[in-house]
Amino acid sequence: MDAGIFKLSMISNARQKTSDSLSPEAFYQLVKALPPDKISTFPLDRIPTNIPADMGTDLSPASHAAVEHLLHTASSSRHIQNQETEHSLRDEVVTILKEVRLLEDNIKVKVFKGKIGNLMQMLSHSRDDTSQACNERIEKNFKHINYLLFDINSEYGCFLKMIANLERIKAGNDAETRKLDICIDRLRRQSNRITRLLGEYYLLRFKISIRAIQGKIRQIEDQEPSLTSKKRGLGILYGRMDTTLSLWKQLFRKSRSRQEYRYLQNRAAALVDEIKALQTVIIESDLARWLDAINDASLNPYSKNRITKSTQEALIALHRLLMQYCMLQEDAALQIARSPLLEDSAKFAIDSLLTSEQSTLHYFTRNRKNTHPWLVDEAQKKLRALKRLRKQTFAELRRTNSIYHRVAQE
Repeated sequence: MDAGIFKLSMISNARQKTSDSLSPEAFYQLVKALPPDKISTFPLDRIPTNIPADMGTDLSPASHAAVEHLLHTASSSRHIQNQETEHSLRDEVVTILKEVRLLEDNIKVKVFKGKIGNLMQMLSHSRDDTSQACNERIEKNFKHINYLLFDINSEYGCFLKMIANLERIKAGNDAETRKLDICIDRLRRQSNRITRLLGEYYLLRFKISIRAIQGKIRQIEDQEPSLTSKKRGLGILYGRMDTTLSLWKQLFRKSRSRQEYRYLQNRAAALVDEIKALQTVIIESDLARWLDAINDASLNPYSKNRITKSTQEALIALHRLLMQYCMLQEDAALQIARSPLLEDSAKFAIDSLLTSEQSTLHYFTRNRKNTHPWLVDEAQKKLRALKRLRKQTFAELRRTNSIYHRVAQE
């Protein structure tokens, strides 16, 4: 296929060389200044094709004869070149049409389309089945479709290249124009077919992503009452630790306050573990994948019209998960800052958590900004807030380490 594209480019270049020819007036002025024996050496590709019949009547008989001979030679050369180009063009158009027919019968395209249809049916039948087994079955089938996506995109890219090369060719006559039009029309119909097929794929990926996003939100909502209660208890423990520290400063309660502080610290650590076990895990790569799914479906002309009503709901749900993910990262960083760890280890762990959050937010701000600007704005606001939170978290770490060392030394 690439060889055919290359040959078509060569034909296009040959056609475009005619644009280098001189105007009749410029040609006349040049040959008028040349002696008769030099006129025959004039470059054939610079000779214009539309010389008026009465041009050159004031030339000398010798110069006039030399010009007549030159024009006859140029005309014969062009005729031969046009015949060769026409044969080449005809052969290349036939070759391209054969390749289009092969692509029409491409087994991978048919398999790709069939798998998309089957999984669409599975999604429809499993609308009310939110079990883990069903979700895993859907994901497994979707992976099989993804394996074929590269080949489909390659076919689509080849169609576009072939169309672009054919459109650059300047046909020499009506017959060539018709052949080119037939070939270009056939290629466009096939490229539109692939566009629709990719639209079906993006629509499918959109629906699977929405299903996954909604599943995560259900998990969060189911765990929210218990998590809220435990976080409230953790806040009370941190408050009691601060109060105990204040009492510890009083010399007559130092020993008792130190013991109570360590007791509260252990209870807080145990409660942090319980909270972690309950929290819904949200992975950065999943957020990016779901955003890409929404964006791709919004950009494809076929799938775009099919998701108009669902897009805003999907973005709101994804935004909720993004904010939930940020909260989890920030809570984890703060819990590390309040734990008695080695300072260097704690700094590294906090920095890793907040840097991952920052990278994810950056992805949301730079990923096709014009598609969903409000989501970009929300991510940018969160990035600005994250800078302040990073400073506060490291300040809390320094405070915790100071308290820990003071308690340990007593």
